[in-house]
Amino acid sequence: MSINKAVLSSFSRAAKTNIDCSEVQQKAADDLVRLLLDRLAKESIPYDTSLSILDIGCGPGVLEARLQKALPKMHYVGMDISYDMTCEAKKESNLSSSGFIAADMDFLPFQDRSFDVV
Repeated sequence: MSINKAVLSSFSRAAKTNIDCSEVQQKAADDLVRLLLDRLAKESIPYDTSLSILDIGCGPGVLEARLQKALPKMHYVGMDISYDMTCEAKKESNLSSSGFIAADMDFLPFQDRSFDVV
């Protein structure tokens, strides 16, 4: 079995239990939001700017909820290799400006420069 197939299989099995994310995942999401906000501030980009954000390896969408609080006008796309994981993320999402797709990061289904933040 290839590494991608093994990862996909593992993540698909974990999809149903991953919603109760570990403390480590939650802290990582908080840290990523803080880094992004710091970067926006350094570049004098207001937080109410409509940014398009691609979250590669989004899992159950932990980062999406935190980003939405900080950047309410964002357009978010969560991408994960596991279709089951993206289904769980969709269930948890309350945002109309968000979308989730199953895709492999080695073969991004987007044109270059489609997002402001990856």
